[in-house]
Amino acid sequence: MPSANRQKGFNLVELMAVLAITGIVIAVGVPQLNSTISRGNVSAEANRLMASINFARSQAVNKQQIVTLERKSLNPNDWTEGWTIYTDVGGEGNEGINLADGDVLLKDIVTDTSGLSLLADNEGNNWISFLPSGRLAEAGGVAIAVCNDDLNDGVIGSLLEVNLVGRVRRSAIAAADKAVRCIP
Repeated sequence: MPSANRQKGFNLVELMAVLAITGIVIAVGVPQLNSTISRGNVSAEANRLMASINFARSQAVNKQQIVTLERKSLNPNDWTEGWTIYTDVGGEGNEGINLADGDVLLKDIVTDTSGLSLLADNEGNNWISFLPSGRLAEAGGVAIAVCNDDLNDGVIGSLLEVNLVGRVRRSAIAAADKAVRCIP
């Protein structure tokens, strides 16, 4: 028969065992969580840029005018600070927005890309312009790499390539290739 004075709860050994197991689970889980968050951030920013490129192309076809994405950063080939999308009424393409010339701002994209980089494949890619046919105005196409800043964490990046027809293709940047694509 059980005694009436028996206390319920954990003893010190049981409590220490639970704390040790909890510590191990946290030690294993936190790096995985950080990696998952980093992959999600890369994917979200690549999706945002891809949607903006597709939007600009569709607007060029719908409005039958040149539509341009212009990067905001003053650093060569760096799209990390965001971009603007506008119709180029003057019809030149591949130049900055000129509201006095009649250019119309369609979207102003502000990014919060702390811990990420968005880098074009060469310093000449300050703009991505689409002709009224939907074709790319830049000769040779455009490629922009979206990566997280930790080059050694094993998280893959995304490479967005716009071909001359104006279509965007997204592919993975292997962790081993991040140093080549993701450093200015």
